[in-house]
Parts: sequence; C-alpha cells; structure tokens
Amino acid sequence: MFFKFLADAGYIEANPTRLIKNGRCEQKTPEHLTATEVRKLLGTISLMGGPAAKRDHIMFTLLLQTGIRLGSLVQLKVGDVRLSERTLRVNGKGGTQQSVYLKSTLRRLLRSYIRTANLTCDSPLFPSRNGGHLGRRQVQLRFHHWLDKAGIKRHLTVHCTRHTFATNLYRQSGDLRLVQTALGHRHISTTEIYARVEDKALRRALERL
Repeated sequence: MFFKFLADAGYIEANPTRLIKNGRCEQKTPEHLTATEVRKLLGTISLMGGPAAKRDHIMFTLLLQTGIRLGSLVQLKVGDVRLSERTLRVNGKGGTQQSVYLKSTLRRLLRSYIRTANLTCDSPLFPSRNGGHLGRRQVQLRFHHWLDKAGIKRHLTVHCTRHTFATNLYRQSGDLRLVQTALGHRHISTTEIYARVEDKALRRALERL
C-alpha cells in the first residue's frame, strides 16, 4: 500500500510491488453468548432486587432479543416503545430510523417495567440515577458486573448481545436475508459472518460424533 501511494502521488515512476498479491486473513468469528450463558446472565439479574436490577434485566433482555446496537439503546425514550404496533423505534447508523419487532414476551416485560417505574413518554427508557440517559460506558460496566455475578469469565462486550441475537436468528431461520433485515445491514456481505459461525459449529459437532 505504501508503494502504491508513492506511485499514485508521483514520488516514484512505477510500483515495484504491483505483482505481489495481498494475503487474505480469515475473518474472526464474532463472540456471542451461548444459550446456557444467556440463561445464567438473565437468571442472575432477575434474582436481585431493586430498581437498578429490574432496569438491567429488561435492558439486557431487550438487547438479546432485538439485536439493536448499544448506541441505539442509550438513546431510547419511553415513547419509542410502541406496544400497540408491536415495534420499537430506534435510531441506527447515519441517523436512519428503524422499526424493530417486539415479541410478545418482551412486550409484556416492557409494559410491566414502564408501569412499575412510573416512566413518562419523554423519559429515558433506561434512566441513570440522576434521571438522564444511561451512557455507553455505564451500560458496559453494568454488563461486566452481571457477567461476573453470573460466573461468566470470558472477556465480552455489550456488542456480543447483537452477535448472540443474529447467531440465534440464523440458527432458527437459516435465512441470511432475514438476519440482514433484522440487523439493518446495508450489505448482505456484512451478515455472511453468521453463516460462518454456524459452519464452525457444525464442524465441531461432526467431530464429536
């Protein structure tokens, strides 16, 4: 790339590396939670009392069951939850808006949570102690706190909840286009990594036969 730059900028007459092919590295498969880890994580949070634990339980349930990004989560207001339409309005990358489907069990959790927490339409859906929106860093810290409590020792970020959702959806449907739509990916090539995750899982399963 350096020699290409030198040639394009006119510093050298010809690129001496033009015949060298770029090496290709296998794309790293995304980290995701197993079904057992999801049960341990949500089960641990649900056993704890207090408003913060109840908020965190519905917050991480929402991430795991919709696959929305952390940046979208921290912007949510109560008014973005449209229970009658069974959707959640989220702001995606580049200022785009997307309607995300809410399954029936998640709608019931959200309805109960909003009513119990006495949140208004303009309130942050997941408020901090001072009543404002939780920040990204705060959500990450809460996620690591609950992973530790649940005995999940792997180093994971909140973004793994999006990978968990996508992996599970592809496993259930086998339809990459459906996963692409659910995640709001512009290009199918971005979504193809979840098929490779399943290919690796298949190879491991066959080795154990």
